[in-house]
Order: sequence, then C-alpha cells, then structure tokens
Amino acid sequence: MHTQNPSQSDLTTLLEHYENARYDLAYALATSITEQHPKHSFAWKILGALLRRAGNRSGALFANEMVVKLDPTDPEALYNLGNALKDLGKLEDAEVGYRNSIAIKPDLAEAHLNLGLTYQELGKLQDAEISYKNAIALRPIFIQAFNNLGNVQQELGCHADAVAQYEKAIELEPKYAEAHNNLGAALQKLKKLNTAEQSYKKAIALRSDFPEAHYNLGTLLKELSRHAEAQISFRQAIALKSDYPDAHYNLGLTLLETGDTASALEVLTDLIRIKPTQEAKSLFVDALKNFSPTSWSAELSNMVSAALLEPWGRPSDLVHFASQLLKLDPDFRKSLQQSEDVNSFNFPSKNFQSFALLIAILVSGPIPDRELEQYFTNLRLHLLSITLSAATSPTFEDKETFCCALAKQCFINEYIYYQTPEESELSITARDRLVVALNNNEAIPASLIQSVACYFPLHSLEQSEKLFKQNYSEELISVLKQQIQEPLEELVLRTGISCITRIDDQVSLVVQNQYEENPYPRWVSLPAKVNSKYFNSYISEKFPLAHFSPLKDDRHLEVLVAGCGTGQHSINCSQIIKGSKIFAIDLSMASLAYAKRKTFEMQICSIEYAQADLLKLSSSGRKFDVIESVGVLHHLHQPFKGWESLVSMLKPRGIMRLGFYSELARKHIVKARNLISQDHIGSSPQDIRNYRHHLLGLKNPEDFEYATSGIDFFSMSACRDLIFHVQEHRMRLDKIAEFLERHELRFLGFDIDRSLMQSYKRRFPDDSSATNLNYWDIYEQENPHTFNSMYQFLVQKN
Repeated sequence: MHTQNPSQSDLTTLLEHYENARYDLAYALATSITEQHPKHSFAWKILGALLRRAGNRSGALFANEMVVKLDPTDPEALYNLGNALKDLGKLEDAEVGYRNSIAIKPDLAEAHLNLGLTYQELGKLQDAEISYKNAIALRPIFIQAFNNLGNVQQELGCHADAVAQYEKAIELEPKYAEAHNNLGAALQKLKKLNTAEQSYKKAIALRSDFPEAHYNLGTLLKELSRHAEAQISFRQAIALKSDYPDAHYNLGLTLLETGDTASALEVLTDLIRIKPTQEAKSLFVDALKNFSPTSWSAELSNMVSAALLEPWGRPSDLVHFASQLLKLDPDFRKSLQQSEDVNSFNFPSKNFQSFALLIAILVSGPIPDRELEQYFTNLRLHLLSITLSAATSPTFEDKETFCCALAKQCFINEYIYYQTPEESELSITARDRLVVALNNNEAIPASLIQSVACYFPLHSLEQSEKLFKQNYSEELISVLKQQIQEPLEELVLRTGISCITRIDDQVSLVVQNQYEENPYPRWVSLPAKVNSKYFNSYISEKFPLAHFSPLKDDRHLEVLVAGCGTGQHSINCSQIIKGSKIFAIDLSMASLAYAKRKTFEMQICSIEYAQADLLKLSSSGRKFDVIESVGVLHHLHQPFKGWESLVSMLKPRGIMRLGFYSELARKHIVKARNLISQDHIGSSPQDIRNYRHHLLGLKNPEDFEYATSGIDFFSMSACRDLIFHVQEHRMRLDKIAEFLERHELRFLGFDIDRSLMQSYKRRFPDDSSATNLNYWDIYEQENPHTFNSMYQFLVQKN
C-alpha cells in the first residue's frame, strides 16, 4: 500500500533534475511518482512541463488537466493548462484557461501575455491589445509584451504606435533581434524606407540566421526597385528556411519583374511543391504568359496540364506555352510531321509522354498555333474518312480519349478549321447518316458521333437528346454534355433574364445581332479564386503610388459591368471585389445565357444579369460605386457619349475600369479589316474560315502578323470580333487624357504586364506612379505594340 504523499526527498530530487535540465531523469522520477501517488499535483505539474517540452502535446494536456482536477484553485496550473490547449490549437478553451488563471491571480503577467497571443490568433485584436497592456502594467520591463503589443497594433493599422512599442522593447534589450525586425516592418508601412532598412540590417547583424528579417529586407529592397539586392535577400531567407513560401513567391515575382522568366519559373515550381496556394498558381501562369520553353520536361508538362484543367489562371494565358512545350516532345513531334501523310498517319498515342498535356490543351480553350491547327485539321479529316469508308463502323477504343478531346476542341473554337469543299461534303454525309440513325432509333457507333461532333454542334441535330439513352464511355458522355445539354440549358436560362431597356439604336442592333450569332468569347473555365482583401486594400496594393481616395464603404459595393459578354468579366469582378453586388448587362441574350450558366456552374450568387443598352441605362437613376466596361465602348457609334453615360452613373469617388482599342497598336488589324471591307467579304462561318485560310496562305504573312498570331484569330466568335466586327473605333492617349480632364476623372494606372511596367519605369524614372499619360504616349510611340490587346486602366471620380 502506497503512502498518500511522496517523500520530500523525492520531490526535492525531481525539482533539482528539472531545474538542472536533467530531463530524462526528471521524466523517469515524475512518471514513478504519479504512478505511485496519482493524487499528488506537483509531480503531474512537472510531468506536464516535461511532456510539453518534448512535443507530446496530448500527453501534456492530460497531465495539466490532472493538476487542475486535483487543485482547481492553482493559478499556475490553470495557466499551464491554457498553454497545453493553445499548443493543440484549442484557442477558445485556452482563452478560458488563461482567464481562470488571471481571475485567481490577477498579477500573473505571463498569463496576460499568453491570453493576448490567444486573442490575437482568434482575431480579437482589441482584446489582445488590452491583455498586452495589462502585462506591461504588471511588469514594466516585460520586453516580449512590448514587442507583441507592437505586433497587434501593426495588425490594427496603428503603425506609429507600433513603432513606439518596438523602440521601448529595444531600449530595454538592444540586442532583441525580433524587435528590430518588427520595427523595420512598421517603419516600412510608414514609408520610412531608409530607417526601415537599417532596422532590418540591425536584426540580421544580431542574428544572421533570421530568415524573416532577410525576407522583410527583400520586400523593402523590391519596393525601392533594388531588384538585384532583393533577390539576394530572398535567396538568403530560402537558404535558411527552405520551405518559406512567401520568400519563394516574392523571389519569383522579383525575377519576373526583371525579365528573368526562366529563373522565376524554377522558383515558382519549387513554391508549388511547397505550398500550392492560388496566389502561387496565378504567378506561375503569369510567368508562362509571354514565355516559350526550350526543351521538353515531363515534370513541367504535368504541372501545365494541371494548370490548364484546374485551372490555375485563364487557360488563354497558358495555352501558347503549353503548345510550344507539347511540340518539344519527340514522340509528338514525330506524329506532327507524319500527320499530312495518309499512309504513315497514326493518331496520338497514350504512350506519348505529352499525351495528358495534349488532351488538356484540346479541352481547355482555343489553341493559338498554326502548326497545331493544321495538325488537328488533318486528324479530323482522317477520322472522318475512316468512319465513312469502313465497311462496318470502326471502333477507336484506344483512341477514344483523343477523338473526344478533338471533338470538344472543334466545338470550343466553333468549327473554325478550314474545310475543302470535298471535306464539307463528307461531313454532311456523316451528319445525315447520324440523323437517319437517330430518326430510326438505331444503335449509333461512337466513332460516327465523334466524327460529326468535329464538324457540327450536336445540339443542332434533330432528336440529338436521344444519344443520352445509349451506353457510351465517360469521354463521349462528356462531349454530349458539352454539345447538347449545356446549349439546351442556356435556352432555358434565357427565360429568366429580364430586358430592362429598349434596344433601338441602329449600331446597337447590328452589334447585338453579331453577338447573338456568335457569343463572345466562348470559354471553358476560370480559376475559382476569391480575393481575401476588400476593394480599398486591393486598389492600394495594385496602384500603391497613385492618388487613390479610399471608398467610404468598400464592404457593400454596388458594381455595374457594362457589356459583360459571356461572363468572364462579371465573374472576375465577383472574385476581385469582395462583398460586392454585381449588376451585369449586355445587348446579347445568347451571351447572357452563356454567362448565367457559367456563373451557376461556379456557384456564384452575387451577380444579377439583364439585357440592356448602356446608352439608355442612365435614365434608370441607378448609381454605382464601381463601373467596369472593358472592350465595349469602342463598339458604340459614339464611344465618348457612351463613356459619359457611364460617368453619370458613377458615385463620387467611384472607380471605373475601362478598356479601349489603341489606334497605334491595331495597325495590322485595321489593314486586314480594310481589305475585308474592300473585297466585300461576308461574315458567315464559311466566309470567316475561307478568309482565315487566305491570310494564313499569304506569301508575306508578316504584313498581318498581329492579326493572325493572337488567340482571338483561333476561334470563330473571337475572329469575327477581331477583324469582322460591324463597328469599331480606336483611341489615342491624348484624347483619353482630354476626356479625363474634362470630366474630373483621376487616372490611377494601367492594368499591364509587369515586365512592360518595369520597362516604362526605366524609361521614365521620374514618374514613380506610372500615371503620366503624356509619358505613356511617348512610350507607346517608341513601343507600338505595348497595348496590342487594349488600353486597360482604372480611373476615379473626384
């Protein structure tokens, strides 16, 4: 039988072992005492401390719960229990433990400190601030409490107050590296960059193995455009902490801004292995946007395939790189070279290293590559010829994945591939054979459906819905959903879209007709990203040096998307402008139905769609905090009149994002448009196919290089929008500047590629905010293709 209490000598020995860091001996003795005297709290207390030190969090929690159970009035035991709970992430329970400890012993400064840390992790910043101040009141030389108080004041945006706390901590302990680092961060927020730099360097001098200080110094050097030094700091942070995602991200960003895309890609590939956040994936896409690979890489191919299918960014930003990488695979290259020879022809094989990438490219969007277009055109004809010439319907079980992907691509690009008259006749024969089979309720071979789907949208065939009743592979069912089910869904959705203004302007009517026939753009997927910051923070970070006046309430913004097309723009707005209510209008009901289907598909509930003419919308009296109209106004009869209409609906301080064609950048486009007009070329699908074929076959294609090389040339609706549009105006920067001045709109900046922005800043270093439109006019004259897509920019109403 054990005595009730352990001997005093055992307890004294236990304490000596613990205080003299003889932890193994202390653990053995504490375990023995708690087994023999389970109701003695002191041994449990020591055991809890030992287990916590060893990283055994659940064991530490059990031991500390035993102490509190044995002595519920022991403030130190309650404090230790709070620590154990906090270690396990049970923050609400930890808060209770610390509060109970303080209730019994209000002068326990450590409990106030840790309660503050817990509040901070729970996001209760004001409560955390009070707890840290209580800790300091109890112990005026509590260095960590001053540092932590500074941290919470930083989070509250009180950067000057935070500086005072860090300086007090440093005054008490001049070698406190963490406080020097945090002081640098607060000073950086206050734009006291030189002083901040010295604080970071002091922290590093005190502790050279301080990755956060190296990282913070890197962010400051990057802000000062000292990119080479910033890279060194970020690399040092990574050398000290290899799994440091923020350092990888900012190193990648810095490398991109200096034009070293190859190095940036290596860094971002590592980052995605470490922590594949949406921000990392988006930057990976940015890195590939204007870059071409030089050698085949299976690992990179797998990443790009995932980036296209998930997707990590807009597939249109990735597909050029993906196509170039695909053509570097030796197996695929051989197939590409053989595709024009009927005798040696073979479909792409699943044995190709690049097969997954090939499929991802085909199903994710239009493919802006002439060589691949010819390849897929040839393969389509091969598939059709085999289907029609075989005595019995062929089966392509080993080729089904590819054939279905090819059918999807043809639907996505709206059957833009050129067809000879003979090929057209063959495709009609196949279509008619399928229609007869549908009418007769016959079993229909997959190969016939695949062949027809490469030339005609299946929903255009009478009784096409019968195909869902037959037993097909998952790949073919996916084609049926794309080409039959989704278009039928759009027809149903039309009935729920209201028309809120008349559309009777003659130009508006002809533009409406174009987009009813060809909703633009046809797209497959967008990244499911949601901005974590509200609009004021988003704009301040995007244009840090612009004269932006924060909106009064950026948490409940009314947003107008004037000319939403098929929904990419409105969905992107809902992702960027957190907490917004979006009203999206367009002339085309077909485009709106597409947009609504995609919005439902992405489970977004904050967008209301309506058919309206923006020229008449101002009469409704509605006002908006943000108005977005990109690629719309230049299709009006009088673009500036349309712009004035939008300005009249913008609230004071409201933000407007606009996109206009550049007169200078679209010279090649204008040349093609003029020839189309002079030659009286129509805009039917066959007219567009034939004229594209003509442009691609010219002896001097460089005359139309910028008309035929961009992604818009590679799908029917986009090509029609590009060079066959019924109405187009182009702008000049001096005219835009005049309009801004006349209507008291403040220019905030261009939404432009990072490398172009850095190039501009090197040319005009005195325009740090990059908002001088006179300078931009000069820059564009010197670099005529700067705004190939559009002038895209933000302005604010005074």
